[in-house]
Amino acid sequence: MIPPERQATGWGIFSTLEGLGIAAGPIIGGAISAWLHPGGAIFLSSLILAGMGCFYLYYPFEKLTIKPGVDVNVNKLS
Repeated sequence: MIPPERQATGWGIFSTLEGLGIAAGPIIGGAISAWLHPGGAIFLSSLILAGMGCFYLYYPFEKLTIKPGVDVNVNKLS
């Protein structure tokens, strides 16, 4: 979980990356389509998405964010 004092920074970074993707995506996709063929761009996108899926399947998000030795039991009452 992101601490409340860092949430605004997280949303700012997320929005910036989303905007860059919206701006650069068509340019990069057009270049790949011209280089490989439109089907090649779709194939390359599917490979990237499959790789991301495998990453998150085999390396859960909790391992990226939870430090060893920290109690993360969300079911206990405070």
